[in-house]
Amino acid sequence: MAGVATPTEAAAIGAAGSLVLALGLRQLNWGALRQVCRDTSRTSAMILFVVIGATCFSVVFKRLGGDDLIVDIITGTGLGPYGLLLLPVVEGLEFAGVSSTGLMVWFAILVAINLQTSFLTPPFGYALFYLKGIAQGNVSIGVIYRSIIPFVLLQLTGLILCIVFPSIALWFPGLTD
Repeated sequence: MAGVATPTEAAAIGAAGSLVLALGLRQLNWGALRQVCRDTSRTSAMILFVVIGATCFSVVFKRLGGDDLIVDIITGTGLGPYGLLLLPVVEGLEFAGVSSTGLMVWFAILVAINLQTSFLTPPFGYALFYLKGIAQGNVSIGVIYRSIIPFVLLQLTGLILCIVFPSIALWFPGLTD
């Protein structure tokens, strides 16, 4: 979190620390090590299959001309590709209750909330597959899907509140003004 190590390096340090801790508590044995490796492989494979599925979707989308359609829509605005980089579309819009200086911050916060919600929603909710992997077969994916409904509703409520009342999202960034 402090930027000292990459996530992969930090995970390796955490795994090594867990091994040392298990060894110190005299709970490290071949059976436990085999089970940990099996569970890690299963979770990694599940996440990899989600990535493969998303890649397949992207390839089919591109082969059917979806990317050309999006490019045509964007270039149809008349701004051109560099114009969109220099003048984001959102910046040119006016929203009630949002100043021009806080517009991009507000929009970025809305995107972040939306992305966080996407981690919990099917079909590509990475957090759902992670939970399924660590549940060790004791919990079905259907139960996990039903259990995230309150959290998704809370996040959607927060998103709607931030849209309707932009000052909620802009209060903290506004302290630096």
